[in-house]
Amino acid sequence: MTIAAPVPKTVGTADIPVVYLDSQDYSRFGDLLRGASKDDALSALFLDLVERKNRGEVIFAISMPVLAEIFQYDADYRDTCFKKAEAVEQLCGKYALAHPARLVGAEILSAAAGRGMLDSIEEVNVLSSERANGAVSINER
Repeated sequence: MTIAAPVPKTVGTADIPVVYLDSQDYSRFGDLLRGASKDDALSALFLDLVERKNRGEVIFAISMPVLAEIFQYDADYRDTCFKKAEAVEQLCGKYALAHPARLVGAEILSAAAGRGMLDSIEEVNVLSSERANGAVSINER
């Protein structure tokens, strides 16, 4: 597993490390999710990483080059591609695979609120409400 040096991100009063995994990691986790791997140690690691993310102990980020590498779609390997995407979603959380227009909109709202142009702003969810609430699975697309 390749992990870049954690970059502290201040959230409230706590520093949360930001971790970038290698494309090979997402491929191996995708294999677990589709049942092609029975590696108990890898399964335990994946579950531990997801739990750490869920507890707010770490932020898993993903770069566009890694996304481009792991999502090279081939119709013969459709399930493999979707399970890699599911691994990214599970680790990266609510910001994984967000549509660029929603990201830009969220940044504009955040900037406007930061400059006092808005009276108040609630947390902006960059995913659709269905994906944010877990109602739509990556497999259903």
